[in-house]
Amino acid sequence: MNEGFNVWLTGQSKVGKEALAKALRDLLEPRGFAVEIVREKDLQNEKVPGLDTDGLEADPLIAACRLLNKHGVTCLVLTDRPYVPQHGEMRCKRPDFIEIFIPAAKGSKAEPGFNPPKYPDMVLDMSSTPVEEAARQALGLLDNLGYLRESGGVYTAEEEEKVRKRLEDLGYI
Repeated sequence: MNEGFNVWLTGQSKVGKEALAKALRDLLEPRGFAVEIVREKDLQNEKVPGLDTDGLEADPLIAACRLLNKHGVTCLVLTDRPYVPQHGEMRCKRPDFIEIFIPAAKGSKAEPGFNPPKYPDMVLDMSSTPVEEAARQALGLLDNLGYLRESGGVYTAEEEEKVRKRLEDLGYI
């Protein structure tokens, strides 16, 4: 069993994180990934037993994802707060930290105290990109970063069969 990884979908509230997470889950599960959508708001006041009280792992959101990852679960993390101060530390300690930032629609008023991440792996404008297309773009990022290869690659079994059949028809195999 492979350890899971984490895709952090960051942005202000109501920018499309939930819709993107569901669409991305629908693309990952047929490829053999166990996927859980983890909402920061569900864990805000939770205490996770056995945690250190210092550092990143003390954060219940990070700790919950880490526990799920150890059991092969990929987490799609919905959070309104990018981990801006800890971003460098997250990158060093957690190579499975992938951040996709979803900005508010142009002309929208920024929420007080919201600071967008400085170096997300991807920025997806959900105000101008259909959800399914945004999910395919996110899947492409995961493939480019090497996360899809461990669970059979980019193709579903049905897609692989179609490719194999086409290659046979063309005389390649």
